[in-house]
Amino acid sequence: MSNNLRFTIMMLATFFCFSLVNKSVAGEYINFLGMKFVDIPQGSFFMGSCGPGQSKSSRKSCPGSGFFIKHRISVPADETPRHEVRLTKMIQVGVFEVTVAQFEEFLQKKHSDLGPSKHIFTIINAGDKDSKALPVRYVSWHDAQRFIAWINADKPADDKGLYRLPTEAEWEYAARAGTDTIFFFGNDASKLGKFAWYADNNWKKKILMPHKVGECEPNPWGIYDMYGNVGEWVQDSYDESFYKTKYSHENPVNETKSVFRVIRGGAWNFDDMYCRSAVRSSYPASQKSSFIGFRVVRELLPQ
Repeated sequence: MSNNLRFTIMMLATFFCFSLVNKSVAGEYINFLGMKFVDIPQGSFFMGSCGPGQSKSSRKSCPGSGFFIKHRISVPADETPRHEVRLTKMIQVGVFEVTVAQFEEFLQKKHSDLGPSKHIFTIINAGDKDSKALPVRYVSWHDAQRFIAWINADKPADDKGLYRLPTEAEWEYAARAGTDTIFFFGNDASKLGKFAWYADNNWKKKILMPHKVGECEPNPWGIYDMYGNVGEWVQDSYDESFYKTKYSHENPVNETKSVFRVIRGGAWNFDDMYCRSAVRSSYPASQKSSFIGFRVVRELLPQ
């Protein structure tokens, strides 16, 4: 084999490994609301969890089976089969969940009649100067879309990004942050408390609300509260069998009309089982809850 051929093969192998699991994220952007975003590279990853019928050829990429055995539960059917996904666009993901302060600015400037009721919002914020840094709650999927439409309409002229909810695939890709385990920190749920407010360190201790964004440690790509705190609306409609019947392996998104939309990430009152990278849940798009909020992504538009 010639030296030139060896060099070519080496470069192709390096490129493949880089695109499959890329832990290098560089660059931040802060918009007019003070929302911070971090660059997320395009690339490929394995999405979902391995089910009983997973093919032998794909089982080698199935980590953490011991987690489900320990919990004496079956892998949720809507997470299977585990499959490779390619994301071909670089996006910027919100470092934090959307906060009370940011959503209040939207209500005051655009839609005082929408979103959380004034009564509920007042109760949430009463008597706590730090409450503005809490993740916003009691927002429906439709409220999140109105907030995002306002940002896109009112952003300054030099902001060339397009704001939107992440797709379900983009959310899981950002949550995994180049890892291939049950959690981005490994398969041991006992470490979850370092990275998330969830049932064990919050709800079971009678703390009946989320915490300020960014109090726990971030994932390897510098994103906070991907697990716990509040569940996060994503763009996709929910379909339990989506991975099995209608899935695209490139930039997938379920755009079928449905009453139900996907929630990702678990929440302050959820057990570790529901605070994993692959876990999926759903609620009606009109639902408003004490444990549901959202995160925004910024898509870089061609100049």
